[in-house]
Amino acid sequence: MAFVNLVNTEVEVGGYTFSPLTLNDLGSFVLYFQYYKVFEAETVTKNFPPELRAKLLETAYNECYNMRLPVYEVNKKTGEKKLVDSIRPVFEHPEVQAFSATMHGMNYEMFLSLRHKHPNITLEEVNSLMTPYMLKEVQDKLMCYMDEIQEQLKKAEETLPGESFPSLTLPR
Repeated sequence: MAFVNLVNTEVEVGGYTFSPLTLNDLGSFVLYFQYYKVFEAETVTKNFPPELRAKLLETAYNECYNMRLPVYEVNKKTGEKKLVDSIRPVFEHPEVQAFSATMHGMNYEMFLSLRHKHPNITLEEVNSLMTPYMLKEVQDKLMCYMDEIQEQLKKAEETLPGESFPSLTLPR
């Protein structure tokens, strides 16, 4: 659902202005994906005894900090996948993309999009704001720009042959 800043446009829905995501926003999204367990543990353990809460948060943080995502090679003849490497999370990884399709992921993308014009908005406000109807309305309006986005990508590929666009790899 990422609405990357390939066209200079904003979308108005329900009195809110949704701006294109920047590369910085995509980096923030990857960090949110990576540390999501910590954010959830902070909420779930609010009323736990302090020592237990500290231990659970430390465990969640360590797991997130050391997160590596699998990289597979697919045998073209058999279709079998073989693990060949592991990497730090990047936006293009299938697990990050799958997370971006969840309600938590979409709401965080909407939060990143909204904070450009609404800097005081919180993730909690976005979570209550983003009903399935509003999300569909935003997506429908963004789809109007898909031809323009595809044209920009085509121009970028012609300018830099051999590159794969959009190229959104973040530093490891």
